[in-house]
Amino acid sequence: MISAPEQIGPSSIDVHLGTDFLVVERSDRVQFDALMSKEEYLEWLVHVKSTSRYSVLEQFILHPGEFALGATLEFISLPTTIVAHIDGRSSWARQGLKVHSTAGNIHPGSRGFVVFELENVGPVPIVLYPGLAIAQLTFDEMQGEVLEGYSSRVESRYSGVLEMLWSAYPDDSVLRLMRSLKRHAVEPRDGRQKPSEPSSGPSARTPASQRDALSEADDNLDGIVDALDNFDKGDLQNLIEPVLALTGDDAVDVSAYTERALRAYLCDRCATLHRLDPFSLRAVYRVIMAFSRQKLR
Repeated sequence: MISAPEQIGPSSIDVHLGTDFLVVERSDRVQFDALMSKEEYLEWLVHVKSTSRYSVLEQFILHPGEFALGATLEFISLPTTIVAHIDGRSSWARQGLKVHSTAGNIHPGSRGFVVFELENVGPVPIVLYPGLAIAQLTFDEMQGEVLEGYSSRVESRYSGVLEMLWSAYPDDSVLRLMRSLKRHAVEPRDGRQKPSEPSSGPSARTPASQRDALSEADDNLDGIVDALDNFDKGDLQNLIEPVLALTGDDAVDVSAYTERALRAYLCDRCATLHRLDPFSLRAVYRVIMAFSRQKLR
């Protein structure tokens, strides 16, 4: 700490603004879509940003309505029994300065510089300098340490990152499932036909209707595999009976199957349908997509 007697209050610790700022100077992006693919996300990140390092007494001006990322001057390390929260100080809040939008929680076991989501919601520009005490940390003690099995789930994806990142790729089981549904819509909504095949070569000797059926079967199998990746063991067990009814297979006792074995079994049955009965595969695909939508509700 710079000055512990001044920074430590009755229920909080003041923290200072660091020297690095990250702002968007201009952007040609019209929206942020959480369902974009990783490739689309990397392309989205190319929108122009400016990272600058300032020294003490060097002004950083935050204009009304402007958004920027900053970071604490202090390096903060938490034990696994403490969760921290960052909030603005009242003297700066009354000038219209927000130090975080929604991400004010700091997980147990985190180590690093805490990122500020700076925004000026006031009517006039705010002049900031590195070293200003603009925020405070408060702490809650947990009833015991974070369990080892939960460490990867509670630890922030930014924990231990010693540089400011604009944003990590949003990814969880629900988003993966929604992306799968988006990529593999049951029916095209715009009514457009697929591009025509070349007039020569092996594919030209296959009737157009058959090529379309094969292409649909490929898409259906890809969609099924993507969806199954996002189901847990209970979901997979619930799917076994309707899938086997559609494939014409006898009922199977899967009570002793692991989640991995269940997923592999379903994928194997669907791969067999892909080769032998694309029509039944279409029915399985629709059942699994309907199950996915119900799960999201």
